[in-house]
Amino acid sequence: VSHQQLAELNSQIVVAQTSRAEAQVRYDMVKKLRSSGNLVASATEVLESPTIQSLKSEEAKLLHLRSQLGTKYGSRHPKIVNVVAGLKNVRERIEREISNVVQRIENEYRVAKARERALLVNAKQIKSQVAALNNADVRLRELEREAKANRELYEAFLTRLKETTDQ
Repeated sequence: VSHQQLAELNSQIVVAQTSRAEAQVRYDMVKKLRSSGNLVASATEVLESPTIQSLKSEEAKLLHLRSQLGTKYGSRHPKIVNVVAGLKNVRERIEREISNVVQRIENEYRVAKARERALLVNAKQIKSQVAALNNADVRLRELEREAKANRELYEAFLTRLKETTDQ
């Protein structure tokens, strides 16, 4: 049973290591893109976020509206000021959502890493159990051989005793 558990655990470890490696690559890439300031344009996870897509759409509409209003009004006009404030708000929301995506990716990486570590610890425990069982099995075989040898010796003495008694 322990050998079977160990085999299953080893296959789970391989899956966990693959999962952790994938999560680590995604996390490292997102960290690198974030530090370069190019996260929104490059990260697949960010681009696939429905919330960010809708915020980007809203930002594009506000940019278009600002350019339209800019041709009619001056930069201090209340309508332009409102649009600029709206743009600032949308961009802040985009940054927060990007932070949430990065945090989610980091959490996935940490969970995958913790799962891998837990499986490795479990495998180590099972390996020590298997080793203990193997040692116990070796000792059992040794004791069985010794018992068989003693039994044969006893039977030989018993036979000899009967022969001597008969004589």
